Amino acid sequence: MGENDATDPQSDAPEVPETSTAPNPASGARGVLRRFLTSLSGIEKILEANRSHLPSLSALNLIIDSVAEERGATLSREKHQELLKVMARHLKSWMDMDDEISERAQKGEGAAKLDKEYLEKSNAFWDQAYEGYVASGVGAPLALDLLLSSSPSAMLRQPRWLFYSSLLVSAVSMTEVFIGQMMRIFYRSYPQALHGTEVRFSFADISQFDSIESLRQHHVERQVEAIVRQGGLDEWMKWFDAKLKIGYGQVTTQAVQLREVFQRRHVHVHNDGDASDLYLAKMNDLPDKDKPYVGEHLFITEEYLTEAVDRLRLFGIALAVLSARKLTTKEDPRDQIEELERYSASLVYGLLRAGKYAQVIELVGLTKHGACVERSKLMLQVNSWIARSRLDKKGWREEVEQWDTSALEPMFELARLTLLENLNKAYDMAQQLLAKGDIDKEDYDQWPLLQPLRDAFPEDAALIDDGAANEETLTGESVDGVVIPSQAGPDESILLTPED
Repeated sequence: MGENDATDPQSDAPEVPETSTAPNPASGARGVLRRFLTSLSGIEKILEANRSHLPSLSALNLIIDSVAEERGATLSREKHQELLKVMARHLKSWMDMDDEISERAQKGEGAAKLDKEYLEKSNAFWDQAYEGYVASGVGAPLALDLLLSSSPSAMLRQPRWLFYSSLLVSAVSMTEVFIGQMMRIFYRSYPQALHGTEVRFSFADISQFDSIESLRQHHVERQVEAIVRQGGLDEWMKWFDAKLKIGYGQVTTQAVQLREVFQRRHVHVHNDGDASDLYLAKMNDLPDKDKPYVGEHLFITEEYLTEAVDRLRLFGIALAVLSARKLTTKEDPRDQIEELERYSASLVYGLLRAGKYAQVIELVGLTKHGACVERSKLMLQVNSWIARSRLDKKGWREEVEQWDTSALEPMFELARLTLLENLNKAYDMAQQLLAKGDIDKEDYDQWPLLQPLRDAFPEDAALIDDGAANEETLTGESVDGVVIPSQAGPDESILLTPED
């Protein structure tokens, strides 16, 4: 089946009038997606650049030094160490109590009883710590400040975790902006959706605009702002479902985890990072073992932040691709939607090269069905098989064995042979394709598919000459090993797959 024979994925898309002057939705989606991915790449770059520079000072030392500086107090080394011991004992007692109360609550012990016991023990710990601070030789005001600053929640504010928290807040904010931009593309591509929306403009309001079109764009902005400000991720996805028939499960395979990223961001902005009743209400579908108790601090570690950025990235790519397919009509030029799909395929390849195999599998599963470009669909499938083979997922070998490549380009037969570990035949075919120029030296050296060939025939490393080895052959920049083509220059037709 050729590229033009692909099933039209826009059959249930809103009908846009032929007279519409809206920009091509696929082109708009690609631009919005590129900016979003560039922003997420910026988060990863900031994390990488500052990892070695984060303060090594412990949280307790930081608290003591900060409080003393605010009070203008000078502490000797001996006094500092004594205060540190008092604070450590205080916090250990308190955190041990937290663990005990939490364990008893999970076993079903009554909440009223546990709350009373928690309060009584907390007051006792405070009294003991205050007496310890005073006994160490500091005045009552400084002792009280130390006490107020050294609760378990305050101790959790280690410099690196504050840093991770700010980066998560930024990443989620960027995602909210991206979602709003995708909504704008819908309204500009489908202006009839504004009909029937109740809105009132005074004559003074209208007189500020020099055309009906500028007034319409202002109305779009008001509609999108109202949706984004008044809702959350669940409400936004209901909007996409209602307008474009794009459901939650079509843009992520981890809906609960994605929602949790947004909710964790909310508690860090509005509740100092502690789980609230609202958080628990929004996350009632969390497994019981993962549910925090009200007031429990929700950490943002580097691992959590990295996984959150990965989830946001996959969600954004899937939403942009699926929305563009829905909004691209049969009358629209196909080049823009095809370019978006090739761009999406290059992102999958970047994840594959970074060894993010689970993400490759998820993204291919979300975007392959309904693809307009048959060749891109085949490349997505091959890269998914590679990822599944690396993770030893069941079923991939049987699928490859049943794959008929007789009518396809020789490169796909090379892929089949390599995946099935028929390395001698694969090696011979690779040499033929190299000689014909069907694949180039960079493809042979970089494509993860061909790693078994490079391992089995290491002498062919000489195929990569010194000149090619020193050239920049990839579009985009690498962030923690993930090649992000959204950073590409003007020639965006260059892909990160051996397609060209």
